[in-house]
Amino acid sequence: MKLHKSHLTVLAVLFTVMLLLTGCGGKTDDPGDKYTGEDDFITIASPEAGEVKISVADLMKLDSVTEDIVRTRDDGSVDQYPIKGVLLETVLAHLNISADNMDTVRFTAGDGYSVEVPSDIVARGKIILAYEIDGEPLYEENRPIRMYIPQEESMYWVKNTVKITINRKETGGGQGGPVSKIFFFETLQTRLDVVDYEAEAGAKAVKTSDLLKDVQASPSVYMLASDGFEKNEEWATFAGNCIVIQGDNAPAFRGPDLPKGMHVKNLVAVSAGDVGFVFVEKGLEFFASAQVGEDSGISLKDLADKLNLKAADAYVLEAEDGYTVEVSAADLEKGIVFIRSKDGILSSAFTDLPKSASVKYLLSISAVE
Repeated sequence: MKLHKSHLTVLAVLFTVMLLLTGCGGKTDDPGDKYTGEDDFITIASPEAGEVKISVADLMKLDSVTEDIVRTRDDGSVDQYPIKGVLLETVLAHLNISADNMDTVRFTAGDGYSVEVPSDIVARGKIILAYEIDGEPLYEENRPIRMYIPQEESMYWVKNTVKITINRKETGGGQGGPVSKIFFFETLQTRLDVVDYEAEAGAKAVKTSDLLKDVQASPSVYMLASDGFEKNEEWATFAGNCIVIQGDNAPAFRGPDLPKGMHVKNLVAVSAGDVGFVFVEKGLEFFASAQVGEDSGISLKDLADKLNLKAADAYVLEAEDGYTVEVSAADLEKGIVFIRSKDGILSSAFTDLPKSASVKYLLSISAVE
C-alpha cells in the first residue's frame, strides 16, 4: 500500500504525541515523582555549634521512632495517622550538640513561618523530626521534614521545616528577664502614629517598629493573649510588622506578609528588652478582677508579677502629662488600674492612700532603682 505524504505526516504527529504521553503521563516514569526527599537538608542552629546541616538521608540512618498522631479538627472530627522519624535529642547527640540546658526551640519553615516552643513543652515533650507520614515519604509541601510534638497543639507541627534553632537558658528565648517599666497602651497610643492596615478593610494599626523605637533589642519578644496563649517571637519578625488596634480580634499582632499561623489575636501584653506593654481592655478578660471602692480593674501586683516587673522598694506611676506618684511595694498590692466608666479614661486607684495617688491618663509604672 502506498502512503501519501499527508498520511505520513499524520502518523508522525501521532507517534510524537504517544512519546509525549509516555514521558509525561505516568507517575512511575517521572523521576520527580519518585523523589522522596533524602537529599534535602535541614539546619540545626545552636549557640555552641553555630549552624550545622544534616541531610534527610542521614536522619533516616539514626534510631527511628514511630508515633500515632491524633488531631481534633475545629469541627470536632478526628484525624489519626502514624508517623515515623527521629527524636530531636537523637539528632543532637549525632551532631555532638548537648540536649541539656535547652530553654526554647524554634522551628522555621521554608515559607518563613516560625514558632518557638516554650521551655516547659521542650522539657516534657517528645520532639519528632518526621520523614514519613502514614507509611509514605513526605509530600513535597511537607519536605524536608515535618515537626511533631504529640499531645501538644498542632501549631507546633510545622511542615516544610528547614531550620531548628536551639536556645540555651543563658542565650535568650522564653519570656525574658525582668522589665523595669510597663506602659499602658490605651494611653501610650496617643503618642504613636496610627495607620490604615491595608490587609483588612477598615482596620487601623500601629507599626511595631514605632512601639519599640526606644527599647533595647532582645533576642525575642513575648506576647500574651486573653485566652492564656503565650508566644515568643523573634525580635526582627516582631519589629517588622504591626499591632492592629481596630479590626477583627484587636489588639492583634499581624502583618500583610506574615503567615497567618504567626498572628496573635486579642493581645493582653507584650514585653521586649526591659519594657512591657499592657492592653488593659483585654487584660480585664485575662486577670482576676480586683476592687477598690466602687471601681474594679486589674491588680497592679498581679500585673507586675505576670510581666516580671523588677522587684523594688518603691514604684513610680506616671501620667500622660508627666505627673508622677511614688508608692511603696506594699502599697502596690492595694492598687488597681481600671478604665473609668464615665469617660473611658485609664486611671489608677488605691485602698487607704490619698486621692492624689489616683493617676488619670495613666501612662506607665516603673521600678525605682
